[in-house]
Amino acid sequence: MKLFKKLFLQIFLAFLVLSQAVFFYLLYESRRQAVESIQHYEKLSFQGKTGELDQKLRGMYETEEQEIQAEPDVPVRSQTVPEAVKGL
Repeated sequence: MKLFKKLFLQIFLAFLVLSQAVFFYLLYESRRQAVESIQHYEKLSFQGKTGELDQKLRGMYETEEQEIQAEPDVPVRSQTVPEAVKGL
């Protein structure tokens, strides 16, 4: 009978240790997946915001470029010749 109790206790403790190991592994994996999910969401959110900013900047650049092309030929200040130089 003592052998049966000892064997039963050893099997029970082995099962308990194994179940705890499985529990902690599953807990670790769930936390890891949660962190990966948050990181993925943040990455997509950041990429979306940078994409929107990029589109806005490109739109502003294209609008300015179209406005410059639509304006009549106005000399740029650095390209105009000063009056004092013309007389020479």
